Amino acid sequence: MKAEFVNPFLASLLNVVQTMTTMELSPQKPRLKKDEIARGDVSGLIGMIGPQTKGSMSITFDEKLALEIMHRMVGERPVGINEEITDMVGEITNMVTGGAKRILADKGYDFDMATP
Repeated sequence: MKAEFVNPFLASLLNVVQTMTTMELSPQKPRLKKDEIARGDVSGLIGMIGPQTKGSMSITFDEKLALEIMHRMVGERPVGINEEITDMVGEITNMVTGGAKRILADKGYDFDMATP
């Protein structure tokens, strides 16, 4: 896993969450998944394909954080994970990937994104 490829996703995630919620996140160290099992309570997954790369990116939130993000974004606090939360996580995943795509384009990477 190349830092030059991963760091734009981290930067974009921090920017999206800060902009949408005024929350400051402290992400864990990125890691490669060795299986297809989702970790955490709710995840967004998006595929990417291009001449230089093919893969996917996943963002996972625990329930407490996902509910707090929803509360800060729209003023609602659902009781638990529901369709609105999963839609929100999908949209965050899309915004993060779009932001990273712009950063990576400046470094010569080109890829298309699937629907999260």
